Amino acid sequence: MSEKMQVVITAAPPQPDTFLEAGFQTPKNAVTIAGQTILNRIVSVYDEKSLEVRVAMHESEIFNGDVPVKFNNVTNRPRAVPIAKQTAGALCTALLAINYELMDCPLVIAPGDSAAVTESMRAISIFHSMGTDVGTIVYPSSEVNRSYVRIGKDRSILEIAERRVISSYATTGLFYFRNVHLFLQGAAWALTNSINVNGQYFVSHSIHKLLAEGKLANVYTLDKISDYLSLRNPAEVIQSLENNA
Repeated sequence: MSEKMQVVITAAPPQPDTFLEAGFQTPKNAVTIAGQTILNRIVSVYDEKSLEVRVAMHESEIFNGDVPVKFNNVTNRPRAVPIAKQTAGALCTALLAINYELMDCPLVIAPGDSAAVTESMRAISIFHSMGTDVGTIVYPSSEVNRSYVRIGKDRSILEIAERRVISSYATTGLFYFRNVHLFLQGAAWALTNSINVNGQYFVSHSIHKLLAEGKLANVYTLDKISDYLSLRNPAEVIQSLENNA
């Protein structure tokens, strides 16, 4: 991808940190699995020269303005965006972290605790080459605490819902937008109309307006559930630690 693109990682943990409450000795982002922190494992998925990676995290976790993540590509260090206090969800966190100088460039918003490790960059590249307005990666699931999409035969997104199982496909939490303008348009509509779940605004909420306007919305489907790495809560991390023991 020759065009400049930014990836915003929403890695500011909830306050209080559920991992510390569960007995972990470090905040969520610094929990280590197989010699690598959760944050480093997820953010390193986006180690590409064409990407400007911005990591939104609590200001207490940023040292000298730097992100505690190492990229192999030394010319493309991720940039830290300090979040002073808990926001009203990932949508709001993303709004604080975006580089608004890249308004006409593609935007990817992704969580700091889950990713399609081997497929994320391929999916992003496909969305970009197709001219997709908005895209997301999906996988088979029936867990309630996810966002779900109803998909057409052409892999188009017909409907999206947060914390409601409307199909057998959940999103990984990664969302691609053809440009920043589209995300802002959808986010403004969600905020204005108070489209939230228990006061939390998710990135998925910004998609409703775009679907209603007939924007080109597609999914990239993971063939194997093993392609999806989720470290969102203490139970998933404990299971991963046991698997790597």
